[in-house]
Amino acid sequence: MYRSDFSDLYFEGRIIYEKLFKQLRGGGNQSLVPSHLAFTLAEVLITLGIIGVVAAVTMPMLIANYQKKVTVNGLKAAYSLFSQAVERAVQENGSMRDWEYSYTDMAPKYIFPYIETTAIVKKYTMYTTYGNKDKYGDQKFGFLYWGGWSNGKIYSLKNGMTYSLIYDHGNLYLTVDINGVKGPNQLGRDGFVFNLDTTKDKLIPYAFGLPRSSLLQDCTKKGTWTYYDGMACASLIISDGWQIKDDYPW
Repeated sequence: MYRSDFSDLYFEGRIIYEKLFKQLRGGGNQSLVPSHLAFTLAEVLITLGIIGVVAAVTMPMLIANYQKKVTVNGLKAAYSLFSQAVERAVQENGSMRDWEYSYTDMAPKYIFPYIETTAIVKKYTMYTTYGNKDKYGDQKFGFLYWGGWSNGKIYSLKNGMTYSLIYDHGNLYLTVDINGVKGPNQLGRDGFVFNLDTTKDKLIPYAFGLPRSSLLQDCTKKGTWTYYDGMACASLIISDGWQIKDDYPW
């Protein structure tokens, strides 16, 4: 744009600016804005540019912080809801050590009666945190202890959460998707894994009690388990005082 173009824009803006103030103040021919107090078009454009840069820098951070708070609150709600359901299941069915374990779906007997399950959800993939490049390229991998990848099923709750209960080699895994099928459907973001602990007869986050370094390694995007990376993310958040810290693989 040439200098004359800027001049034309400046004078047009100045005229509109003064007319507006005259109307607000009841008319008159005298300019209400002393020339030494008025902003030039260049100054306005520079100010708007600075505001745009600041917004571009801060908005992603604000959005991420908000998403993290939503995630932590969702994890809290899921942990509380399913802990109460498992506690009631133990009260009515006895110790977990005496439950009827099967590789077929156990949720109808041990979860349905104690939590408002509304429907069976069409199977979808819950991804792990694994993101390394390997011989297959940069790929995502589905979590094996999720109903979409096993003989189990995925169920939905009235509050929009979905869950899957999977038994494998003596362990019972409960995975909860705190926002249902909306996405991103990834462990550590909206998917969190819990164990039904037969020694304590209670629900605990997977790997809870391990050193933080171990939890972080399991939750990281640079893990080595491929189909299981991210299982300890719930424990990491809870161990950090229900916070998603800066080194969390967000």
